[in-house]
Amino acid sequence: MLNLKDIYKFLNKKKSIKKIKSTILKNKAKYNIEKKCNLPNIILSKDDFIKYDLMNDEPNFVGEKNCIGGILFVKNINEKKILNRKIVIINSADPGYDWIFNHNIKGLITKFGGVNSHMAIRCAELNLTAAIGVGEKIFLNIINSNKVLINPKNKIIETI
Repeated sequence: MLNLKDIYKFLNKKKSIKKIKSTILKNKAKYNIEKKCNLPNIILSKDDFIKYDLMNDEPNFVGEKNCIGGILFVKNINEKKILNRKIVIINSADPGYDWIFNHNIKGLITKFGGVNSHMAIRCAELNLTAAIGVGEKIFLNIINSNKVLINPKNKIIETI
């Protein structure tokens, strides 16, 4: 992984491939450490680095129909599973997950994303029930369950 600053530095100084590879390895190691750090959405004091409570985020609901069904957590874009008749759960409202709409899914839940995110728009276009950007607390509760209810009219998402 190289950031833009590193790329410009290497281009301007004509650094060796060995130095570029070394920087990539250092950046990957740093990234792997940083992704293990879990911090609150809002840091109010130095104590928040030690202990904090997850807050409920306000999901953005899409659709008109209630949706009840078994869930399937898709962890990455390249993970191909049988999604038919499942409520699919993904981390973000990333356009790279568009392939899920080629399956006959019941609904969609994302941890991150907003009302104007790509997946919210796609779900609205397809008249698919969804809860977009449910936040970490609700997300963790849902992926540890077997079945979920999405009630977009009443803005309810709950495990069954």
